[in-house]
Amino acid sequence: MRGVILNTEERDKKFAYKYLVKDVPHEYKNKEAYKKVMDVPIGKEWTTLQSHNRLIQPKVLTKPGEIIKPLKYLKDVPKNNLDTLVAHRTSNKRDKRPAAKF
Repeated sequence: MRGVILNTEERDKKFAYKYLVKDVPHEYKNKEAYKKVMDVPIGKEWTTLQSHNRLIQPKVLTKPGEIIKPLKYLKDVPKNNLDTLVAHRTSNKRDKRPAAKF
């Protein structure tokens, strides 16, 4: 029979193997918790529009083309200076920006 492919399960496993997760991501404590999160559908067809937007919203919002400066690790910084540096980084810059609209 021409065009018949046998052993499709083995063939599918071979190609799908590169997309499988080898280790549990660091946010999850065990395999069951990770599977539970992955089983929840996030499409517009299964959830409301508001919950869909909340589920797919990125954790950090930046404007397109904005340059993100890398953090610098300073080895020998006293504890009180470190607190002032962190306070400077998290100053009220977000208050000056207009709120995002979805």
